[in-house]
Amino acid sequence: MKKNTLGIDATNLRHGGGQTHLIEIINSIDPNLYGFNRVIIWGNNQLLTQIRDFCWLTKISTNFHSGGILKRVYWQLMHLSSQANSLGCNILFIPGGIFFGKFYPVVTINQNLLPFVWKEIFRYGFSIKFLKLFLIRFLQIYTFKKANGIIFLTNAAMSIVKNTTGEIKCKTKIIHHGFNNRFIKIPKEQFSIDKYSAANPYKIIYVSTIDEYKHQNHVVEAISFLRNKTKWPITLDLFGTSGNPKIQKKLLKAILLHDPKWTWVRLNGSLAYQEIHKVYEKADLGVWASSCEAFGIILLEKMASGLPIVSTQNDIFKEILGDSALYFDPEITITISNAIQMYIENPPLRSLKSEESFLKSGSFTWEKCAHETFKFLSECINE
Repeated sequence: MKKNTLGIDATNLRHGGGQTHLIEIINSIDPNLYGFNRVIIWGNNQLLTQIRDFCWLTKISTNFHSGGILKRVYWQLMHLSSQANSLGCNILFIPGGIFFGKFYPVVTINQNLLPFVWKEIFRYGFSIKFLKLFLIRFLQIYTFKKANGIIFLTNAAMSIVKNTTGEIKCKTKIIHHGFNNRFIKIPKEQFSIDKYSAANPYKIIYVSTIDEYKHQNHVVEAISFLRNKTKWPITLDLFGTSGNPKIQKKLLKAILLHDPKWTWVRLNGSLAYQEIHKVYEKADLGVWASSCEAFGIILLEKMASGLPIVSTQNDIFKEILGDSALYFDPEITITISNAIQMYIENPPLRSLKSEESFLKSGSFTWEKCAHETFKFLSECINE
């Protein structure tokens, strides 16, 4: 087998699922099995230090991860292609979804669906965020038209992108993300709500960045309505931060309106990736209220943790969860409240669905993701 060198531009991965994906697939597999005897990663120190050292891996730290999209495009145009050629790369992998360099061949991933859904873009009004998403939309369409291979995370996400880009002539592949094995926890016994109290409340958890399309404010309102209606001892733990003070303020306003004394809502801030599984172990129910994702690693983590899950109803999340969850419309508060109530008042249903989603999570692994990714990269070189 011919030995190749794989270059990976990770300068666009600053946080979230994109970083998790790259860390896990690099840590999960030996690329020599797919014809790669050397892998070179360009990225920031915060990311590179989370990737284990291997004899076949070269890490190159760069400060082009900061300074915005245009600075990273400049890095690709003026630096990346020449460095990749001088280091003997046979293919470039661009997990950030944007490439403006001159290297060939290139494989990329669609990990950000927001720029392809006008409804989500318009949530931000005429703002810096709106302009940024519009720019990313243009840059990703350009990248997808020029790429030699594109990885999509779900069939539903691929359909949404193709509705915008039109026909995509290059090789494409659906490759699901996975989850770390430390999240695996057998579903626990489900008890009647009568077994819970103010001292031992029923704990609902929502882990995600705070943003317009995540709808944390609607989740707060829904649980407030349910608490007032049933008098059940329910708490809500929100984990995540927002880079937008306006969005953070909007959530705080909702919390202070419905829980002015902070008796049942806890806003916990960001959580280290290595610690998230400990939080799931203490929870009773997982909420996922995002209205726009290409996939949703956090959803997988909830499934593997044995939690009953209530989720936004759309084709992407149904592709992951199937019938193993209860669904709602994240913009209609009463549907969120009704889904949660249906679970809480029916312990056998909680048991059934949590077991179904736990078993279903077994088909999503980082080892499988890594295998399919490196196999696809190898195929793109050969073509």
